[in-house]
Amino acid sequence: MSYYKQFKKNFKKSMDISGFIKDWKEYSAKNYKIPKYIIKDFSDCFNIWWNPKKFNWIRNSKYLCQYCSEYFNIWWNSKKFNWDDSNYLCQYCLDYFNIWWDAEKFNWKNYSDYLCKYCSDYFEIWWDSGKFDWKWSNYLTVCCSKYFSMWWNPEKFDWFWSNYLIAYCLKYFSMWWNPEKFNWRNCSDLLPKYCQKYKHIWEKDYIKWKLKNTQNN
Repeated sequence: MSYYKQFKKNFKKSMDISGFIKDWKEYSAKNYKIPKYIIKDFSDCFNIWWNPKKFNWIRNSKYLCQYCSEYFNIWWNSKKFNWDDSNYLCQYCLDYFNIWWDAEKFNWKNYSDYLCKYCSDYFEIWWDSGKFDWKWSNYLTVCCSKYFSMWWNPEKFDWFWSNYLIAYCLKYFSMWWNPEKFNWRNCSDLLPKYCQKYKHIWEKDYIKWKLKNTQNN
């Protein structure tokens, strides 16, 4: 029987923490998966095994979010939490957003999209055009369209996602339309199909592009 299976069996039988690992960091180095299983399987015993001084914050912070969010006010430590895993906060600890949010520590580069997907109700708190990674522009259109006037920036928006502007921000067409930046190659056919209401705005540019494209071919 593996160490973990034996530990799990003994723990459930006696609820005795004395046989628990002595050092999270040392144990995690040997088998990085086991702490995850412990946090998951014994989340209801959190107050018994929790030890912030021995806990491996770097490797396992995210599992506290995923399996122990109900104990957030007990374990949360902004200085020790591994902010590389910011997405777990968005996904599992949304109810505590006003407590954990820190624009300077959040992993904007990798998880700006998670702010859009899970924290759109707090958009006015977290939005920062300079910190947001605009490679996730499409998530702004899908999840934060009602804040369009706040986030729209034609110079930073990734126009590859022009189709998302049509799909989710059509009512703002007159604000975002830019024939010089629009993704004509992939999205030109969407204009006559979905944007008839704004035909007076895009029609001339559409005809020019069609003619030019036909000549080049």
